[in-house]
Amino acid sequence: MTWTLVVLFVVGMIALLVNRSQMTGGFVTFFARVERRYSDGVVGIGMGLMMHVFRLVVVSLALYWSLWTLYGQGSSFSPLPLIWIILAAAMMWLLHRIMLFWVCATFSLRSEMQAYSNHYFGLWTAVSVVLFVLLIFGTYMESPRPILIAMVVVMGLYVLAVWMKALTVAPLSMRRLVYVPLYVVTVDVVPLVALFWIGKYIVTL
Repeated sequence: MTWTLVVLFVVGMIALLVNRSQMTGGFVTFFARVERRYSDGVVGIGMGLMMHVFRLVVVSLALYWSLWTLYGQGSSFSPLPLIWIILAAAMMWLLHRIMLFWVCATFSLRSEMQAYSNHYFGLWTAVSVVLFVLLIFGTYMESPRPILIAMVVVMGLYVLAVWMKALTVAPLSMRRLVYVPLYVVTVDVVPLVALFWIGKYIVTL
């Protein structure tokens, strides 16, 4: 796990030095309206792919560490379950993108699709940076309980941010008050819960 954290730190530092807006924009997007676009947030394919890898591996490692702490104390911390969880997280991310596209197409939000995508990238960048810091502290703390609670709070704030952004697209109405929770549950909560249970199955094998 130490070497994984070191590699992730190097990747994060490279991304920060090459394009700092990837990190700062990730935290700013928590408080910005979903329509807003960032002119300085455009990155190259290589750097974008590097950030995808950083987000994916950090979230997978945080999930693995949490599940191993809760359910896998009798087993050793090995890279193979982490690889399986990374693959599962990649599949969940692909499912998330398909569901997001389906929602935007169904409700004629294709013009907002790119804005949604940019904000999702920003949200997950901020989440992955915070989870990375929590992982570093978690590896050195005798009791992992505070770190586990902090991770749950972070993911709860992510869901809350998505919910708040979905409400800013158009004026509120009774239909939107019904559709927005269904959207958040379908596109964000269900894939996260599914990833949690898949990860738990992998760790407890």
